[in-house]
Amino acid sequence: MAALSCGTCGLHIGMQVLICPGCGSVQLAGTGGHAPESRPAPVPEPDRGGWYAAPGGPDIRLVFAWGEVDLPRGTESVIGRDPASPAFDLLADREAVSRCHARIGVDEQGEVWIADEGSVNGTYLDGWVLRPGERVPVHDGAALRLAADVEGVVRIRL
Repeated sequence: MAALSCGTCGLHIGMQVLICPGCGSVQLAGTGGHAPESRPAPVPEPDRGGWYAAPGGPDIRLVFAWGEVDLPRGTESVIGRDPASPAFDLLADREAVSRCHARIGVDEQGEVWIADEGSVNGTYLDGWVLRPGERVPVHDGAALRLAADVEGVVRIRL
């Protein structure tokens, strides 16, 4: 998936993004005539404090309205209600989220990806439903939705 920039705020977005997750403006290019299932709710921008990327690959942070989690560097991480998931504390009480809902990681070229793990209620990136097992590139600021009501943003620092 090629990256474009939002014409309003300049955020790097995917070609299939219809609504910029950074500013909410409507994007007309690259839609293929398909509208996303629904517009992700805006997530408040948290105070990042001194968060920075260390050498050796990108840092990945999942940001939800009720909290955020930094994923372990250099590994694939399960996102879900499994106690082994780094996001367990944030998702444990979200019953629509599967134990192993999605998986996120970094490929050999340093690109961040996400895949649905066959979840019951689906995984969505920038409003697009992910097919189980298919790795999809993720950009900084991508809107992530797990099931119908767990919405957040993926932050990536290189």
